[in-house]
Amino acid sequence: MIAKRALVELENQTGEEQLFILERTVWSDDAATAAEVTALQVFRDLFASEALRRGEQISVGTLTVLFTDLKDSTRMYREIGDATAFGRVMNHFDVLKQLIAEEDGALVKTIGDAVMAVFRQPAAGVRAMLRAQQQLGSPPDGMMPLTLKADCTLVPASRDAE
Repeated sequence: MIAKRALVELENQTGEEQLFILERTVWSDDAATAAEVTALQVFRDLFASEALRRGEQISVGTLTVLFTDLKDSTRMYREIGDATAFGRVMNHFDVLKQLIAEEDGALVKTIGDAVMAVFRQPAAGVRAMLRAQQQLGSPPDGMMPLTLKADCTLVPASRDAE
């Protein structure tokens, strides 16, 4: 712990001019990176329709992007009917949304029966999917188990978003 008031004395014992920089970087502990904000569900919900100004660039750092798709969903619609299958797909979205949120991820979008989500940590994405596979694969009595196809990809820091 550094005292609130400090006295720093510097003595240059060389014959040349020296540069000394004293910097307080505590603010960086409270700063949010673009990657962290992108993976926050509340940020995505509040600013879903916002866009960067044309020509403005940000570096999102490293994110884990997760894509899921229900395996054999076309067959499920055919076998149990559109209304029942659609209900199962909506329920599977509820499960995924909950598990993604519990791992501090954010649901980016759904398309058909697929999900795109982002996580700050790769392990969080993998944990969410393992839990989802377990939960969807062991439904209440009499219901057909669901299987997810999932791809968890680490997006490197060198990419910029425009």
